[in-house]
Order: sequence, then C-alpha cells, then structure tokens
Amino acid sequence: MNPAGDPNANPAAPRISPTFSPLHPPSVQHNLRVLSSLSTLTVAFAGALAGILGLVNWQGFAFYVVASMCNAITIMVLKTGSAGSTAADRNTVSLTRGMKRCLPGLNQGNTSTGAREDGMGTLLKGIWQLAAIGQENILTFLLFWIGLYVNYSWFVSLQ
Repeated sequence: MNPAGDPNANPAAPRISPTFSPLHPPSVQHNLRVLSSLSTLTVAFAGALAGILGLVNWQGFAFYVVASMCNAITIMVLKTGSAGSTAADRNTVSLTRGMKRCLPGLNQGNTSTGAREDGMGTLLKGIWQLAAIGQENILTFLLFWIGLYVNYSWFVSLQ
C-alpha cells in the first residue's frame, strides 16, 4: 500500500510511466536532420542572394532574418498539418497544436498552472524554433554573402 498515493485510485488501471514519450526517437532525429539541412540550404541561398544584390550592413542581416522566418513559416504551413480548408481550421489554436505535434520542444513549458498554452506565444516560439537562427546558420549566411558580394563588386568594377 502506498501511503502517499491517491486512496481512490483504481489499482487495476494501467499506469503510464512519467518518462514515456509517444515520439519515436530515430524518427525525431531524422526530422531534425532534415530541418537542419533545409535551414542551412535556405540561408546559403539567402546569403548568395544578399551578396548578388549588394546588400550591406544591417540590410544583409535583416534579409537573413526575413529569409529564415519565411522558411519557418513555409515549413509550418506545409508540414504541421495546419493548412485546413475552412477558416476555423486555420486559426492560431490549430496552428499551435500542429506545431506542438511536430516540434517536441514546444511541449515543455509551464505546466504548473495546468492551463494550455495554445496562443500566439506558442506560435511565435515555434516559428523561432523552426527558423533556427543560430551560429551554424549565421556563419553559412556570412560565408555566401561575403563570397558573392566580393565577386559581384569585382565584376561590377570591371564594367
């Protein structure tokens, strides 16, 4: 008998371990690798485009953020199962539920209140997580941006 347990609990009821996760770890790892590759390719092309366009200073970094956010929103709309056919299916709550299903990091949060967090805050956290604005991607962006900017400016100076 468990003195700290609930006296009204049914002892024959199935119990789920608190460490149980319905996510299959190899599938999650594969999906994260695919998302990482996609975001790296996106910022490489964005860096090349920023270099070709001749963007400098904050304009280039703003272009990086916009390209990363566009990539995140595209993935969110296409892959989280949130593109419904009716307006009720496309609201913020269904977007965040789809994102929570696909991004396990969003399920971690303040659960002490017991309230569901399906609002705009979760949506923005999901877009930020999908954008993957980090060291690996910014360095890739800088590599392509600087490389093509130098080539572009050299080519323009010849004319």
